[in-house]
Amino acid sequence: MNKKLKSIKTDSEYGEFALNYKAISGNTITIEELRRRTYVEALYDQDGKMWAGYTVNCEHPLVYISDLPQEMEQHTLCHSANEVVEGGSIWVKNELSDFDRGYVFLIASWKAFTTRKRYYMAGARNSKIAKRQKFVFPNVLFEGKTDKFDYLCVLYCRREYIFVQIVLILLRYWVIQPIKRRINGVKDIAMSVASKF
Repeated sequence: MNKKLKSIKTDSEYGEFALNYKAISGNTITIEELRRRTYVEALYDQDGKMWAGYTVNCEHPLVYISDLPQEMEQHTLCHSANEVVEGGSIWVKNELSDFDRGYVFLIASWKAFTTRKRYYMAGARNSKIAKRQKFVFPNVLFEGKTDKFDYLCVLYCRREYIFVQIVLILLRYWVIQPIKRRINGVKDIAMSVASKF
């Protein structure tokens, strides 16, 4: 892998991150919002091209908790905001290999773990993304329509569960996906050969 993760620090880097995030996810994030995140990191190639990125946040107000409907304010997790770290604004370009994709998700989870917060939280405004997140986050705090969004899903886990997430990420991107690609490649070759007879 000739790509390297680095922390983003300048407005031009924040701007590039925001543009890529919007192009991949359809969601917007401003430079000001990125500046308020605890960590903003991106994966670059040797030519300085940005290929992926993520944020990890412990700064208040926490994005996902502030996105929740008002009736959720009584939930225990909302009163434990000082013990919550958020993972978010994660994006990867389609051209990235499974290995590189897995690496980005792995590092984002590890960065959340190193904050030593009790809970790790994520969210999605798209049901397709939420479905993927449910693969690695065992608890759904809220899912449905809010005053701000037509759809919002906020998920969380305890800090210790991040190790399970890491195993799931490794399995998906470094074992299962490559095996699937090889099997599909063999099937394609077999179909190509069979079509000649």
